[in-house]
Amino acid sequence: MVWMALIGASAWADDDAQLDVARGWYLWRTGQDERAVSLARELADTNPDHLGAQQLHIAMEVVQGNGASMEAAYRDAWGMAPSDPETRVALAFALVLRNDSAGSWCEEVATLVASVTDGEPHYWATVAERLKDERCTGQTDHADAELRRIAKEGGVGWADGVFAKINAGYLKQDLPEDLERLWAEAPHRLDESVALWADHVAGPARARSRNLTMRALDDAAEGSDAMLVHAALQAFRQLDKGSKADKAAERLSRLDPDAKLDLGRQVADVQDPPIYDTIDACSTELTAERILSCLDAIDVPDDGSVAAHLQARRREAFVAASDPESAQQAARLAWLADPANRYNARQFARMTLALDAPSPEDLTEVVEAAQTVVDRHGVVDAEALDERQRRWVARDLQLKSKVLLAAGRAEEALDGQLQALQLHPTPTRRLVFGQLLAEAERDDDAVLQLVVALAAETEDTAGIRVGRELLTELNAGWHPEGMPGMLREVARAPEDRVPAHPLVGRRVPDLDAFTPDPPSDDEAEEAEAPLAVVVATWAPFEPGSEAALERLNGIARRYASRGVAVLAVDVGLAPSDDDDDEETPAPPSEGEAEPVEPSLLQHRFGGASVMRELRAVALPTVAVIDTRRGRFRSVLAPYHPSTLTLEEALDELLPEEEASEEED
Repeated sequence: MVWMALIGASAWADDDAQLDVARGWYLWRTGQDERAVSLARELADTNPDHLGAQQLHIAMEVVQGNGASMEAAYRDAWGMAPSDPETRVALAFALVLRNDSAGSWCEEVATLVASVTDGEPHYWATVAERLKDERCTGQTDHADAELRRIAKEGGVGWADGVFAKINAGYLKQDLPEDLERLWAEAPHRLDESVALWADHVAGPARARSRNLTMRALDDAAEGSDAMLVHAALQAFRQLDKGSKADKAAERLSRLDPDAKLDLGRQVADVQDPPIYDTIDACSTELTAERILSCLDAIDVPDDGSVAAHLQARRREAFVAASDPESAQQAARLAWLADPANRYNARQFARMTLALDAPSPEDLTEVVEAAQTVVDRHGVVDAEALDERQRRWVARDLQLKSKVLLAAGRAEEALDGQLQALQLHPTPTRRLVFGQLLAEAERDDDAVLQLVVALAAETEDTAGIRVGRELLTELNAGWHPEGMPGMLREVARAPEDRVPAHPLVGRRVPDLDAFTPDPPSDDEAEEAEAPLAVVVATWAPFEPGSEAALERLNGIARRYASRGVAVLAVDVGLAPSDDDDDEETPAPPSEGEAEPVEPSLLQHRFGGASVMRELRAVALPTVAVIDTRRGRFRSVLAPYHPSTLTLEEALDELLPEEEASEEED
C-alpha cells in the first residue's frame, strides 16, 4: 500500500467543505485563532446547510466568548422552524459546546436531537449526542452503537463508526479494510488512531491494524500538508514515539511557522470562557440588590457577547425588583453591546414601549433596534413561509410598527403593519393597524380596522382600551347612526369559549415546587396558610417570561393580604448548592441608599418534573391551586400577562367577603 498516493487532496475532492472544516480545526488547534475564526465564519456563510461548517463556526465563536450570541441566534432560528433538523442540530451544538459539565441543558440537547433520525443530519445529531454524553454522564455507549450502525451503511459519518469499533476494544477481521479507507479519505483524523494502542484493545486484527496505521502516520509525517503532519505529531506524542515526534515537529515548523506545536487542543476543550460562570453565579444570590451588587463588581469589556450577557442578567434582576426604568436601561446596554443579537433588540424595544414616557433618545435608538430585527428576515416571501414562520415575521413587523407609532412616525409604519396583518391576521394586529391609520389621519380606514378588531375576541386588554377610546373619538365624523350599535357590539364582554384544561379539578401532586416557603420564626404565630397558591413556570430563554414575571409580582403584592402565594418555577436553570448558606442582607447604614424592593415571588427550580405534572407544553404556564381542597382550580397555558384571566380566577376562588373588602 503506497499511502502517499492516497493522502492528498484528490482523496477529499468529494467534500471540499469538509476539508476546509478540517483545516479550520487545525488552525485553532495550533493557536492560529484569528485565521480559524475568519475561515469558520466564511465557511458558515458559504455553506449554510453544512452542519460540519456550522459546528466549527459555533465552536470558534464560543472560544472567542460569543457563545451566548450564537445560542440566541440559533434559538431564534429554531423558533422560526422548530421541526427543521439542521436547525435543531445546530442549536444542540451551541448548547453542547458552551457547557462543560452536566446541567439542565443536557435534557434539552437530548430532546433536540431525538427527532432527527434521517440522512446526514442524523449523523451530526449523533455527533452532538456523543459530545453531550461525554460532558453530562461520561458514558457514550448509545451514541457509539449508533455510529457503528451508520458505519455499516457506509454513508456520511461512516468514519466515526470505524472509531466507535476501535473504542469498543475488540478488533475484528474486517477492520483493516475499513482503516485503509479511513486513512485514505480522512487522514486529518490520524491523531485519533492512538485508540488502537489502548491497553484494553484485543482481537485478531489488532497487529495488522496497528501496522498499517503506523505506516499511515509515517507517511503523513513526511508529507507536505501541515495539517497531516500535525495529526501525525499529536499521535506520536501520545504514543511516546520521541524521535518520530521530534522529526514531525521540525517538519511542521518549516511548513507552518505560525503553528504553536505544544497546545494539544481538542474539541473537548471548547467551552465558554470562565467569565460566563462568574456572571451566572450572581443569579444564585437571594435578593435583587445582592444580585446587582455581584454583577456590578464584575469587570467586562464594554461591548461584545459577554458584556451583553452581563447586562441581560442585570435586566432580569431589575425586572424581578419591579424597576422597569432600570430594566429598560440594562436592556438598552445589552443591545448596544451586541447589536446583532435579535433577542436583545426585541427586549430593548418591548421594555421601552412599556415605559410611561420613553425619552426621544431612547425612541430613536429603539427604532434602530426594531429595524435590525426586521432586516434579519431579509425579503419576506409569504408563499415560502409556513404558519409558524408567518407568525414570527409578523410579530417582528408589528414590534417595529409599535416603535414607529411611539416615535410619532405612523406613516412609515403602515406598510410594515399591513404586511404583518396579511402574514398573520389577528385582532391585535388590526388594533395596531387602526391606531396607525388614525395617527396618520386616515379616520375612515381606521374605524373599519378598529371595529373589525374589537368585535373579535382578543387578549390584548391594553389594546382594547386604546382601541375603544380611539373609536369613540372618531365616532363624531363617521356613520353617526350606525356607530352606537357597533360600539355596543365591541364593548360587550366576550364569551368564554376556551375549554377547561384537563388538570382542572385534579389533585395536586406532592412536589416541593408547589409548596410555599414556611414563615420565619418571628412570623409563624401570625401567619396563616395560604388560601390559594399560584404556580408559574418560566424560563430565561422564553421571551414572554419576563413580562409574565413582572405582572405576577404585581399580582403577588395585591393579593398577598388575601391569602395568595405566588411561586415562580424556573424550568431553565438548576438550583445552587449554596442557597441554604446565604445570609439575610443587613439593613443599610445611615447615609446609604435604601435597597431595591425585593420581589414577592417565591422562586423555585422544578425543571422537567413540574412541566410534566402541569402537562405544560407552553411557557409561561400558570396554575391556580385551591389549597383547602388540594386541587387545581384553573390552568392558563400559556399565560398572557396582558389579560385579567388570572385575577378573575383568584377572585372567584377567594371568599366573597374578602373580595368585597378589597374592592372597598
